[in-house]
Amino acid sequence: MRRGSGSMPMVLLFAALLAVLGASGAADAAPRLDACVTVVADPGVNPGVARACREALAQAWPAMIAEVWPIDGARPRFEIRLMTTGGFQALHRDRIADWGVGLAADDRAWVDVQRSLGGGRTAAHVTVHEAVHCLLHQALPGVTGVPAWFHEGLAQDLSGEWRFRDTVSLILDGHVPDLANLETGFPADAGRADQAYRTGLLAVQSLRAWHGQDVVPRLVVAARRTGDFREAMREVTGAQPSVFRERFAASVRVRFGWLVAATRWPTFFVLIALIAGVGIAARRRRDRRRFEALDGAPASPNDIENDLH
Repeated sequence: MRRGSGSMPMVLLFAALLAVLGASGAADAAPRLDACVTVVADPGVNPGVARACREALAQAWPAMIAEVWPIDGARPRFEIRLMTTGGFQALHRDRIADWGVGLAADDRAWVDVQRSLGGGRTAAHVTVHEAVHCLLHQALPGVTGVPAWFHEGLAQDLSGEWRFRDTVSLILDGHVPDLANLETGFPADAGRADQAYRTGLLAVQSLRAWHGQDVVPRLVVAARRTGDFREAMREVTGAQPSVFRERFAASVRVRFGWLVAATRWPTFFVLIALIAGVGIAARRRRDRRRFEALDGAPASPNDIENDLH
């Protein structure tokens, strides 16, 4: 008993040491930004813009890792190069449409931080967007069948580019692209590409709504195991990818069909005519009540005097 009790402090000390080491390991389990990503700013890039890009990436990093990197014992490694418009176009003129401001490969991304994007999007959004692409490329090496709409939709969602007005404007355009046409790439035309980007974003949001907020990391894990994203979709959602595409199209029609109908010729002008008719009828009723009130009011002495003259 004496020998056993004497060894207890050592046992407790050893257990405490294991607990500390375990806690340290858990804390280090998520890859750190500074150990994974190098951000390089070319000469001529505004230091304030570069700083904003780095800050946005640091803020988005935990969510990006939680969504795209459910991988133990490994860490991504890539470089993001912030460039002037001239430098970006000189390097990528033959690889990207003239409206493009970002490009990503497995271990490198390039961002034009000078071009005006419009719609509230900034160089910081594009930096995070391209970083998500790098993460996905490295999380799914050799995986076949990863749809372009998933890549782009997830990159937009995690970069904070999504706005409700983007969905509304997509619907008002009158045509939501079929996801089947956005499997391997996006249109080169700027207008059609914009529709495709917003469609991919809405599709990723629908994935989460129907299959849980953790659907993306589950898809990544399944795709890494099977080597085929389509098989991962079947495993995680319980149905063929085509079923998701059909459900998505039907959902858009149900949720926003009234908005499309309300803005179509001649429905739009019929609606305007109805609104105008209701307004005119309300004004006439108001005027009628005023006249009736005047007719029933007692005459003033001045009015009587004027009548006698």
